[in-house]
Amino acid sequence: MHRKRILDFLRYSIPTAIIGFLLWSLASDPNCHESLQKIASPHTQWWLVAVAFASGFTGLALTILRWYLLVLSSQLPLKIFEAFRIGFLSYLLNFIGAGGVGGDLFKAYAIAKDNSQRRTIAVSTVLVDRLIGLYALVVVASLSIFFFVTDTSDTSVNAIRYAVYAIAIGGGIFALVLFLLPLSAICSWQTKCENLPKVGGLLRRGFVTLILYLERPRTMAMMLVISICSHCSFAFAAYCIAAAFFPAHPDLVEMMVITPLAMVFAALPISPGGMGTLEVALTTLYTSIPNARLSTGDAITFALGFRAMTVGLALTGAFHYIASKKSDAQSDSGEFNQRMDASILARRQESVDELNGVLGTRAA
Repeated sequence: MHRKRILDFLRYSIPTAIIGFLLWSLASDPNCHESLQKIASPHTQWWLVAVAFASGFTGLALTILRWYLLVLSSQLPLKIFEAFRIGFLSYLLNFIGAGGVGGDLFKAYAIAKDNSQRRTIAVSTVLVDRLIGLYALVVVASLSIFFFVTDTSDTSVNAIRYAVYAIAIGGGIFALVLFLLPLSAICSWQTKCENLPKVGGLLRRGFVTLILYLERPRTMAMMLVISICSHCSFAFAAYCIAAAFFPAHPDLVEMMVITPLAMVFAALPISPGGMGTLEVALTTLYTSIPNARLSTGDAITFALGFRAMTVGLALTGAFHYIASKKSDAQSDSGEFNQRMDASILARRQESVDELNGVLGTRAA
């Protein structure tokens, strides 16, 4: 228990300290004051901020749609409205668990509680959804670097380039090998593993889930395409934020490298919702990836602006969840009242029929 308290303290204190340091840097460095003044200048294009929020909302909606389609492909019952309600609230809960784990745990619980007989498959939809999303981030960054980033003089850019290439190619080869393997070979491994003591049952369920997804290569490919579109939406949102505030900023292609890589760092289980890690990654990449020299003040201001957008998306999702719960409650209340009214009318009719029967008997 003592160790858990220490970890919880570090989990929240470290990102708080990082963001505090970034804010202190903006306030104390005279060169950063110009960046803050640009936000309040008449040249700020607030319509681009609105476009950024809309693009970020689109990216979030696509991630929820990806998970919903993955659940359907697993033959689990889930309505699309319920999927969006769970997805929006899980995005808010990402700010509680380290690296977005809080939102994943909520989604796993929400889908598993209604599918107790297929709990392993229900939970696996969240895990596979997370893996596809992370791999798509690397794919977007690697494609942008390969086709558009030509300057190789910076050693840090080269290091990022080769690391991204290695992850993208290695992950692609691993997935390709899995899909090309005959199912008979996987089933034979399942037979061997399920006889292992203690972990045999868990491994058997894991193999059953793996086979379920390997039998749907088109669905998995569609999930990857949706993920790429989602990450491009977030990258475009980041570009709009930078373009709204600063005359000099990374171009859209450079943002296709900066934003996905920063979101990979934010997904690491270090801080809740990537608080602090996302800002540091955005600030560092903002000044190292572009060919043009950009100020640190602009980078910090941009990173905090992007964080403000994600918080706004989370609050919007929470509002949607609360509103939908109230709507469901009113609907349930209305249905209950209708059933009660129908029951009362039926009882009254029975009483009238009984009374008519008694009167008819006496008259006879």
